Amino acid sequence: IAHTTAEVEANENDPRKWVNPLETRLPLAPSLKVYCFYGVGKPTERAYYYRAPEASSLTNLTMVIDTGLTEGEVDHGVVMGEGDGTVNLMSTGYMCNKGWHMKRYNPAGVKITVVEMPHEPERFNPRGGPNTADHVDILGRQNLNELILQVAAGKGDGIADNIVSNIREYAEKAKVYEEDGPSGET
Repeated sequence: IAHTTAEVEANENDPRKWVNPLETRLPLAPSLKVYCFYGVGKPTERAYYYRAPEASSLTNLTMVIDTGLTEGEVDHGVVMGEGDGTVNLMSTGYMCNKGWHMKRYNPAGVKITVVEMPHEPERFNPRGGPNTADHVDILGRQNLNELILQVAAGKGDGIADNIVSNIREYAEKAKVYEEDGPSGET
């Protein structure tokens, strides 16, 4: 994470950093518009509990997922959270809902529009149907395709934010602050 504008600017010269939105900025293009369309409401792997492997194990690994741990939100060592079934909500929604609203990551003030699509699969449709939000099937979602066509036709300004998850609450808990810190002090 680049915590200062100086760090972000230095990372502009390091191509290895360009793939991480927490280390680089959006382009200096004030007329650019970013549209974040993503699915929510499907249980998604978020974290794991590990343990050392059994002494008699045939593996050379030093750590394995503790598949014997199942309680509460933990299913066989896997902590489930919100997302699209593949990517967790913080990974899909953080930059769209908070990160790119910070000056160091969006110095040109690029407009960010966020549309979350809740997972509402058809009961007997193996691919989820026209209202799926599953990561691998969302491109078959009718309103996503309508949104993409609206943007492609130059009518994206008519798209309003639609946040149905608690992403903004979660994003506020992430320890990434404006340069003057969480309390306004430098």
